[in-house]
Amino acid sequence: MTETPSYDKGNWNRWGKDDERGTLNLITPEVVTKAANLVKKGKTYALGIAIRHTGYGVPSFPTRVPPIHVATYFKSGEGRGGGDDYVVLNTHNQTHLDSLAHVFIDNKLYNGHGVENLTSAGSEKNSIDKVGCIFTRGLLIDMAGFKGVDHMEKGQVINSEDLSRCANAEGVKFEAGDAVLVRTGALKTYDKKNPIEFFRGTAGLGIDTIDLFDSKETAVVGADNYSIEVEPSEVGGFATPLHENLLWKRGMQLIELIDLDALARDKVYEFLFVVAPLRIEKGLGSPINPIAIC
Repeated sequence: MTETPSYDKGNWNRWGKDDERGTLNLITPEVVTKAANLVKKGKTYALGIAIRHTGYGVPSFPTRVPPIHVATYFKSGEGRGGGDDYVVLNTHNQTHLDSLAHVFIDNKLYNGHGVENLTSAGSEKNSIDKVGCIFTRGLLIDMAGFKGVDHMEKGQVINSEDLSRCANAEGVKFEAGDAVLVRTGALKTYDKKNPIEFFRGTAGLGIDTIDLFDSKETAVVGADNYSIEVEPSEVGGFATPLHENLLWKRGMQLIELIDLDALARDKVYEFLFVVAPLRIEKGLGSPINPIAIC
């Protein structure tokens, strides 16, 4: 069993005591400009899972209500009419971005903001509306493809050496401000007839990848599984060491359940990556449809 590293300092106060954006501060104007120049072909990829209202059409954690979608419409006698929709969903089902208010430990949110900021109305600090727009260089680390499998097995750990070897094979290098997106093939295993099975373990990132993200000054980490990190956890039980050390201590927004299959199919490993979460005031997360452009 692996011990959870302490990383006592993290990024608290690195960008000031009032900071609520964490590692997004690493996406500087220079990073944005460089990312924009990655667009050569003008080809776009939508990386969000479709929101479906029928049963368990999307992976929905057992404690979260699946999406509900109802359309209303009217018709006139002249063949005219119109319609609109109601959508009810949990912000942490489907493809989503965690806010920095998603996790608290020792009654503190990221950067030392007190847990009293978090109520049933949302969070006064670190909420999803503080994100704005993420516009940076994206890297696909296709671990399933690198290992030559359709999908990795539950509990299989992806360590920093795995990430580095895969990146080297793809011909890409980690740079400051990157969004690093890791494909395990997990979405291929989802069966809406047996939705709970999807959440009974997953291949994912191991604890030692924290050092790699630190050294490369990664801004965002995402994966196609439901937790980013490997489950069962390396430290046992229901521990979530990457959420603790990346989101809570470093202020890194995490993207879960992102669909990376099309990028992998086309072997697109470097691209402009754009995410604009819903501006939910005091929100703890947001459904997203990330866009990759190459």
